[in-house]
Amino acid sequence: MSSARNGDRAGVDCVINWCELCEAFLVDEGMCTRVRDSSFIPPHDCALDGDRIVVACSPEHLAELIKRTSDRPYVEAELWAGKIDRVLAAHPQGLSLYALATETGLTQDQIPRAALWTARRGKPFAQ
Repeated sequence: MSSARNGDRAGVDCVINWCELCEAFLVDEGMCTRVRDSSFIPPHDCALDGDRIVVACSPEHLAELIKRTSDRPYVEAELWAGKIDRVLAAHPQGLSLYALATETGLTQDQIPRAALWTARRGKPFAQ
């Protein structure tokens, strides 16, 4: 867990300046940390895939945000599906399995498992 003043987030780059729990604007101080979240796939930063940064105004609010995230299971297939969605959105013409594996960083075994996870939820991949 990191605690720091705005602009100096102790190794965690906090991208917002308000508490995600109470929405208070953080003028001087805030706290942030990374939490594991398989649903979090940022559009342009693969390094944060599955690691959501939460920002809070107090240790109590940060603890609540961490608890809310930890109450949700981390599902690898969900993470893989999100990676596939991001790549397919950039390639609407589609990709070969090899190219999809290369662009997502997934193995050719993980791709069908992600597709099965997606199909079971009734949500198609990006078109």
